[in-house]
Amino acid sequence: MDRPFYDDEPERRWTPLVLAALASLAIHALLYFRVSEMRFDVTARIPESLRETPARRFVNFERLSGDPQQRRSGEVADAGAAGEALGDAAAGSAPLPAAEMEALFEAPAVSFTAPPPQPSSANAAQFKNTPLHEIAHDAPVWQPRQEVVAIAKRLARDDAALMPRREIFAVERVPVAPDYVPAVPLDGSETVQIPLGAPESALAPRLPADTPATPSPPLESPAARVVTAPAATPAASLAPFGEKPGEISGYRHIDNRLDVSLAVFNPPGNDPRLYFRLEIHPGAETPLPVVGKDVVFVQDASRSLARERLHFCKEGLKEALGSVSAADRFNVVSFRDTATFCFVNGWASPTRENFERAVGFIDALESRGDTDLFSSLKALTALPRDPARPLIAIVVTDGKATTGITASTRIIGEFSKLNDDISLYVLGTHAKANAYLLDMLAFCNRGRQEIVRADRWSIPAAVKDIVESCSRPLLGRVVVNADIASGAEFFPLPSANLYAGEPLIYYGSCPRQTDEMTIQVRGEGGKAKIDCLFTLDFASAAMAGPDVKADWARRKMLSLVGDYARNPSGAKMSEMRAHAAATGEPIPYAGEL
Repeated sequence: MDRPFYDDEPERRWTPLVLAALASLAIHALLYFRVSEMRFDVTARIPESLRETPARRFVNFERLSGDPQQRRSGEVADAGAAGEALGDAAAGSAPLPAAEMEALFEAPAVSFTAPPPQPSSANAAQFKNTPLHEIAHDAPVWQPRQEVVAIAKRLARDDAALMPRREIFAVERVPVAPDYVPAVPLDGSETVQIPLGAPESALAPRLPADTPATPSPPLESPAARVVTAPAATPAASLAPFGEKPGEISGYRHIDNRLDVSLAVFNPPGNDPRLYFRLEIHPGAETPLPVVGKDVVFVQDASRSLARERLHFCKEGLKEALGSVSAADRFNVVSFRDTATFCFVNGWASPTRENFERAVGFIDALESRGDTDLFSSLKALTALPRDPARPLIAIVVTDGKATTGITASTRIIGEFSKLNDDISLYVLGTHAKANAYLLDMLAFCNRGRQEIVRADRWSIPAAVKDIVESCSRPLLGRVVVNADIASGAEFFPLPSANLYAGEPLIYYGSCPRQTDEMTIQVRGEGGKAKIDCLFTLDFASAAMAGPDVKADWARRKMLSLVGDYARNPSGAKMSEMRAHAAATGEPIPYAGEL
């Protein structure tokens, strides 16, 4: 019986494979040595006229059979035929005369500015080794030059000319002088402190006219110049200096109108600093009066805000109109790609007619169009200002900018640089709102933000809550400083305004050896300007826990982020990273930065 094919001997099965491999190697070797040298130049078969179009030919080359400076035998009869002689020079024999060649290639006449007449002293060689102050400036060495100046990049904004110019005058510093000089005496007396740098006659005690003059003892230090004049009235004490009361400072001292409380955390270990919580609130016995305000309600009406949520936002705004008091002024603004004002002339008084007009404006809002958040907020800066009234903006939006400037950091920075005194209170309409944009906009502009994380039915209550938190202002444009010698720093910066029922809270740090610190609180309440000085005694302060240090680290980080948004730089980013490494406080919204 025959054996199956798979029982063949191995030698008979491997023989065809070996032969095929050898044949393949031979064919590839032949192709390598024969075909590798062949050229498959398709362009060689294209006519010469089609190989290169005139549009791509940058230089024309023409082969001449003879020297272009040679011409044909014979003379050119007409000198005007010089150009023709040059064209026929290829077949010529005798060289052209030099005069004819100069005529052929003569350059067009160019009129250059002649140098001004110079005296014999204007010789650069004689200025060598001569002092600069001895060189006569009216005899410089003339050097012709031509300058072309091009503006490659615009650095100034178009609206820069609309911004008022601010001049900062140089103030002479006096050694050993106090950091703060109150506008009025701290003891409540009628005496007024003599300014630094006053004449010696003003520093001497005032004596009767018949008293013989005696030499004054020498002053031991510049600080001894700060004395009080025993005058009956401030006007009498200012008369020798030609100054009138009210022209020096509009601030008045009301330390009895404000109270401060201090709690200190002394961390264990080698931490070189103390951490403290400072609260500033109205005094219990002599509280500050609530002042009239200017409030503007700003509603996002773009398509990114759903129709259902816009409905509840409108209900909240209509209810918020009830917080406008008889002393206030108000306006209502809707925005999409531009801002639309209910009262185009600025502010409206709280009358029944104006309230009804505002309610009708709110009811007519529809969800449509794109969102230009920056331009809409920028329009608020054109509202008329009254220094006696804090200006508060309540902004209800989802924070999704879809046109204009859309980068969150740019919106925060650009608006914060334009804004002077608008306190921005921002309400995010749902949990997916742009938290970074809303949070930092409010933080950098003296306000706060809140995001509605529940359902849309809770929007009216959230609007009411954020409006009530800023409905009773006491002081606007608040500025809080610490004396330089204490080495203290505290945040947040810039400071929020002071409202009834809500103290100003700051978290700070200072060197561990600090015993006391002087702080200054300045603000404007109505037509009055407030200037308060407080001395904080760390030895008698209340003790606080480590959460004070954590709160300080977080608020400093937020202040650094806000500063970076206003003026981004590598140095500020490095400062944020160093603060994060030292305190363990992460950089918020790091992905957005």
